[in-house]
Amino acid sequence: MRPCTYCRQRGFTMFELIVILALLTVLLGFFLPLVQKIRKEAARIQCANNLHQLTLAAIDCADTTNGKMPPAVGSYTNAKSEGTFHFYLLPYLGQDNVYKNAEDGAGNFIVWHNNTQAVQIKTFLCPSDSSSGKAPLYQDWLGLTNYACNYMGFGNKKARFPQDFPDGVSNTMFFAERYQMCNGTPTGWGYSGETEWAPVFAYSSYAKFQVHPPQSDCNPSVPQSIHNGGIQVGIGDGSVRTVSPAITARTWLLATDPADGQPLGSDW
Repeated sequence: MRPCTYCRQRGFTMFELIVILALLTVLLGFFLPLVQKIRKEAARIQCANNLHQLTLAAIDCADTTNGKMPPAVGSYTNAKSEGTFHFYLLPYLGQDNVYKNAEDGAGNFIVWHNNTQAVQIKTFLCPSDSSSGKAPLYQDWLGLTNYACNYMGFGNKKARFPQDFPDGVSNTMFFAERYQMCNGTPTGWGYSGETEWAPVFAYSSYAKFQVHPPQSDCNPSVPQSIHNGGIQVGIGDGSVRTVSPAITARTWLLATDPADGQPLGSDW
């Protein structure tokens, strides 16, 4: 039988097109929240990995320097060097070239040299935080971070690991999340000055973290949770955990102080 050369292939009717579009809309409405949830979880995992890398870098640094830890801000190990805890960890994070960029030609490493403090370091950034806008750079001169080091542990510029953490490194926070921008105050990874602009927490306040505060209520003297379910922190043994918003201020303080001699509360 010869094929019909004049036959036309049947297309969709208007009703069928409407039904198909309705089904696609329903499916899109179902899958879009799922995709967003997957993306948020992937960002949270990436953020946790950054905290893990930072804490391991701190331990590696201490192992290399016979236990001498970098300061939150100040000189290390050369008295004429100048930087932050984050700055001195760069060689242990695969960022040796950034660190060497700060060399002044006389054997000193100064974070302000060659505009090093403006470099954007991926490991210092949480992909879930959009507080700084399009780029993690404050006014084109200060690179930002989402991870603040514990000033109670590293404000002592002669801190040694693990001797100066008698409560146990597994009971002491090394890092906590913080907004890149908090109510107009930047968290500069290379800001070597004892102000809230430095990448620190527990400097001027020992209060516990804020939970997703709007910018108008953001307090730069405390950390801020970026993800749902609590704030992620890096512990001195290299582990990362999520601390519940329900934690008491006392337990938070005990986990911040490396030498209070008190056991952590059951809410830890």
